[in-house]
Amino acid sequence: MRKLLIYSAVIIICTATADFLTGRLGKYFTEQLPEYGDNLITKPNYALQHAKADILILGSSRAEHHYDTRIFQLQFPDTEIYNAGQHNQGMNYALAVLKSCIERKTPKIVFLDCEPEVLSEEKTAANTTLKTFYSVNNNVKSVLNETLKDKIVLKSGFYKYNGVILKLFLDSRLPKSEDTLKGFESLKGSLDTSKLKYEQPEFTSVISKAEKDFKEIISLCKKHNIKLYVVISPYYYHQNEMSLPYVRLSEICSKKNVSFSDYMNNSFFDSQPQLFHDINHLNEKGAILFTYRLLYDLHLTQY
Repeated sequence: MRKLLIYSAVIIICTATADFLTGRLGKYFTEQLPEYGDNLITKPNYALQHAKADILILGSSRAEHHYDTRIFQLQFPDTEIYNAGQHNQGMNYALAVLKSCIERKTPKIVFLDCEPEVLSEEKTAANTTLKTFYSVNNNVKSVLNETLKDKIVLKSGFYKYNGVILKLFLDSRLPKSEDTLKGFESLKGSLDTSKLKYEQPEFTSVISKAEKDFKEIISLCKKHNIKLYVVISPYYYHQNEMSLPYVRLSEICSKKNVSFSDYMNNSFFDSQPQLFHDINHLNEKGAILFTYRLLYDLHLTQY
């Protein structure tokens, strides 16, 4: 029995030490990341830790690939623009980035690209991207610290840096560079409709955390006199306009008097597969056309 207790104590001590060291190493490597970057680690690092923008674009990969910052720069040549769209991110990521950017420089305009089901997706502390920056960004901490359970598990180095320690180390060794496209990434190739098979999923619930974060984004923009444009950019396939998350999203925008532009079932875009890289993302040509169309529709074109 005594040997078992000693053996158990050794395991606990070793595990706790390894967890502590993992946390320290993860934080150190995160702090050593280069300022600019465009991968799944270095781009969030720039968005959360360094970005300053007069015009800020938030959302998932659809924001990243649909809002061509080159067009924005042509229309607003003396304006700082940054596309902080990031693969597979929800409202909590957008909120953390917005809070962080406001601390450095208050944007004049924010475009929030939303998927119609964005309020149904629970992307909280399980979000690997945000967890990685929990120890170095207080805004990430405030967004993720929803419950006592969140606060406890996010103290674990294993939990925060699971699967990313090696990536952090390698990225921390990258040379300094500059993101000439300001966060925008164009996609090549066109959609092959001959091989298209798609079944639209059903979204029947709204996640309270996602709705809360969305409302906080709206409140922050109003508080800091930021013009907020909520946009659903084009899809190739037809979207359900009666789904609960979509209806709730549009209701909140209406009640809060927030600009809401919906292109998800737009007849111009969804009839032209040559403008799409896949069913969810515009290609480079589609992104150029969409960016011009959006700015024109919102009366934001300079010429």
